[in-house]
Amino acid sequence: MSRYIKLVVCLVFFITTSVAYAFSSGPVAGRTGAPGELTCVDCHDSFELNRGPGRVDILDLPKTYSPGQKIKVRVSVQQNNQKAWGFQLTALDKQEKAVGQFVISDPVNTQLITDNNRFYVEHTKDGSKSNQPRSMEWTFDWIAPSSDQGPVTFYASGNAADSNGNSEGDFIYTTSAQIGAPSDPVISLSSPNGGEIIQGAKSFLIKWSSTNAISHDILIQLNGLTDIPKTIVSGLKGDVEEFLWLVPANIPTMRARIIVVAQGANSRADSDVSEKDFTILAGQQIPGPTITNIKVTNKKLVAEGSRFTNQTIVMVNSIAFNSAAKLNTTLTTLTQKGTATNGQTIGELIPAKSTVRLLFINPDGGVTEKFYTRP
Repeated sequence: MSRYIKLVVCLVFFITTSVAYAFSSGPVAGRTGAPGELTCVDCHDSFELNRGPGRVDILDLPKTYSPGQKIKVRVSVQQNNQKAWGFQLTALDKQEKAVGQFVISDPVNTQLITDNNRFYVEHTKDGSKSNQPRSMEWTFDWIAPSSDQGPVTFYASGNAADSNGNSEGDFIYTTSAQIGAPSDPVISLSSPNGGEIIQGAKSFLIKWSSTNAISHDILIQLNGLTDIPKTIVSGLKGDVEEFLWLVPANIPTMRARIIVVAQGANSRADSDVSEKDFTILAGQQIPGPTITNIKVTNKKLVAEGSRFTNQTIVMVNSIAFNSAAKLNTTLTTLTQKGTATNGQTIGELIPAKSTVRLLFINPDGGVTEKFYTRP
C-alpha cells in the first residue's frame, strides 16, 4: 500500500470516528425539527424520519404555564433492540422565537447549547448511555417567561441508535408538545367520567370545571374514542359548569364518552373527555308536549302545541324559572314569563340571533327537547 493511500485511509478513519464521538456528545444545534430546522436524520440517514417502531416523547408538561413557573420536563426515547440514545429539544413562542429559560438539573446526562438565538437541551456523552437496552429518559427544568407570551411549543428530535460507533443503523424520531398561555382556557370533566350506567329517556347532569372560558360545547362519542363526536349542545356560557342532558331513549351503548370543550379568547380552546367508557341503557320514553310553534320576546316565551298541563315546566339551557308557566283555556298555548333562577330575564336568556335548548317537562315524566333560534 502506498504512503498516499495509507494517509487517505487514516484521514477517513479519523473523520468517521470524530463525527461518531461528537454526536455521542450531543448533536450540533438546530436538529429538533422545529420551524426552519433540520433533524438528526440529516446525518443518521439509514432510515427515513419517523419510520421505525420507536418514538420520542416530551412528558410531564402541564396544560398551561404561570408566569415564572418552574416546570420539570422529561424526554423519553424508546425502541426495542436499540442500545444508545440521544435527543435535542428547544422551546419557541408563536413567533418561532426562543422563550423561557432552560435549567440543567442533571449535568451528567444533559447540557445546554445555543445557536442562532435559540437554546437547546441535549444529551451529553454520558447521557447517550451506550448499551442500555430499549429506552432512555432525560430530565431538566424550564422556567416560564415572567409574563403571558402566548402558547409555547416544545420541539424534540430523538435518536434510537444501535451503538455500533457510527451513524448507520440509527432511527430518528421527532415530536412536539404545547403548553398553553396563562390566559388560555382549561377544562376538566367530572361527570360522567367512566363506569356510570345511565338510563335512556331520563335526564343526567353533566358536570365540569373550567377557567378562562368564553363558552362551552358538549359532544358525545357512542362507540369509544375512535368514534366521530356528535354535538349535544354548543355555545353554553363561560360561567356555566353543568348541563342537564335529556338522554335519548334509542342510543344504547356500553362505550359512550362525553367530551367538554372550553372556547377561549384568540381562538384558543381546551377539551376533556371521559377517562373511561360509560353505559347508556335503552329507555321507554313517555311522550312529552307536542310543539308546533315557538315565539320569544324580551318578556315572554310562548309555545303552541298540545299535551301541555298546568304543571308543565319550561327550561332554557337547563335553567328553570322562578314562576310557573301559564296554560290557556284551550290547553294549546303555554306562556312563560318572569325571571330565571339565575336572575336573567327571557330576553337575556335568549338574546336575538342566539340558539338555545328548550325543555318542556310534564309531571308524568314526558319531556320534549327543542332547539330554538331567535330571529
